[in-house]
Amino acid sequence: MKYKRMVSKKVSVSDIKSGEYIKRQGFDPDVLLTKLGEVSRVHMVGVVVSELTNNTFDLDDGSGIITIRSFEDEPIKHVELGKLVK
Repeated sequence: MKYKRMVSKKVSVSDIKSGEYIKRQGFDPDVLLTKLGEVSRVHMVGVVVSELTNNTFDLDDGSGIITIRSFEDEPIKHVELGKLVK
């Protein structure tokens, strides 16, 4: 069975924080229900406001602050305090 990767959507921190989490059964991806519709992958732009660990930092996009985390073993590269990232 072949699965199609969900397309990312441009969302704000406030969209994420005000969204409703929907748990799906089986191999269907869980989604966040926002004013933009269902979202399972996001594309965000913001400024790094704190580096918490090698794999975690706080991002401020002007609508709010959210913690970004990588599940990779390698540290996140090119993340510096005050730097604009996407």
